[in-house]
Amino acid sequence: GGVPLAIYTNYTENKHTYGKSRSSIIISPFTNFLVGQQSLINTPNGNAISCGIGGYVSDIPQGFSHETFLVGDYSTLESAFYKFGEYLLKNSGKYQHIPTDLQSQYLGYWTDNGAVYYYSPIPGK
Repeated sequence: GGVPLAIYTNYTENKHTYGKSRSSIIISPFTNFLVGQQSLINTPNGNAISCGIGGYVSDIPQGFSHETFLVGDYSTLESAFYKFGEYLLKNSGKYQHIPTDLQSQYLGYWTDNGAVYYYSPIPGK
């Protein structure tokens, strides 16, 4: 299973809404990310979502607890992931740092590792 598990429906009726989802849900562990697991499974009665501790965990100590949460949105998958991130940040006591200095807002630097000229200097130069 994936962490997080995202399930969504797509608009495909016309070119103006292509790629935008009508509804989206994201399911993720809220605690114990490394052992949490979610998956979409087939059952005799149809599809189902399974959440919990991964089957590779051989021992669970007494007093252990595990939480899973679900985020839903009726616009785009991107919006659902944004809400998902906000919820995790808020409930972990962290915040999203948005730099306000001149360098971070207007200047940038990168090395273009994918460009033709990168690591291919002009011979003799």
